[in-house]
Amino acid sequence: MRVDPAIAGLRSQLAPQPCTNAALAAWRASSDSAAVAEALARWDSGAALADLPALVQLVGNCTAAQAFAAGVIRPLLESLQAEPLAQLPLGHSCAPGMTRLRLASHGRTGLSLLAVARREQTA
Repeated sequence: MRVDPAIAGLRSQLAPQPCTNAALAAWRASSDSAAVAEALARWDSGAALADLPALVQLVGNCTAAQAFAAGVIRPLLESLQAEPLAQLPLGHSCAPGMTRLRLASHGRTGLSLLAVARREQTA
């Protein structure tokens, strides 16, 4: 039986996926991601949401939330095109019509990206 080298590479404990790892590391190091991570830590410590502008922007400004999501989705999709067998080390779950990707967390706080499929309107 022939096993593709890309699949055989997944047998190792740390499968090589340098593009995906680099894309995720670059996003986590970005100023937007770092600000959200800091805000999550402060919120977990008891700070009021109103005192955390990075989170206020994400929950109160659709344009800012879309830009934040695009900032992680675009580079990760590009890296997955180069490494289609890579696995993102992010929590995720799927259910019919809904997918969740955990972008950041600190203690009991977390930020997830949720995609919900459109439903057909019933009359």
